[in-house]
This record gives sequence, structure tokens and C-alpha cells, in this order.
Amino acid sequence: MKYLLIAGLLILAWCPWLTRNEAANLVGKEVTRIKTQYQNLCKTWIEQNSLTKVPFGYTQKVWYDCTENDPDYGITRSTNIVFVSFAENVWNVPKKIVTRNP
Repeated sequence: MKYLLIAGLLILAWCPWLTRNEAANLVGKEVTRIKTQYQNLCKTWIEQNSLTKVPFGYTQKVWYDCTENDPDYGITRSTNIVFVSFAENVWNVPKKIVTRNP
């Protein structure tokens, strides 16, 4: 029984059903969804060459920069590492919103 559990975990870690293209598409769709959902969202873009296979899924860098919308108080260029899980969930997409300070 424990060998079956170990084999199952290894298959989940490998996740052969999630391809590189599918992971990139999932990140792109999630970033687009957030851009349309939130008003005043900071400029956000995906680093296309950063998609990396890791255990249980993929990671990719998503950059954001709030200084274009609010040069005085906006967050300067920063990055989040987004994780796409074997279950095709996308985690840690930045949702930085520009808030104007007086």
C-alpha cells in the first residue's frame, strides 16, 4: 500500500498531463482575467522565457510596475513567481492596485 502511495506522489510530482504550453496559457488567461477584473491595476506583464518545470507543476515570473500609474507613490518594478499546479490552478498572480496617497 505504501508503495502505491509513493508511486502516486511521484506521478503527481511529475504531472505529465500538464504541458509547457498549457501552463503558459493558464498563466496568460489568469493575468488577463485579473487585468479585466480590477480597475487601477498596476502594469503587469509575463516574462515569457521564465517558465520552469518544477515538482507538482510549473513556475513563471510575472512582473508589475505601479510607477507608470502613480509616479510618486507607486511600487517600482517588482516580480512574483506564479505557480501552476498539477490540478491546473494558478497561484500567486500579483494583484497590485494603484492607490493614490494625498
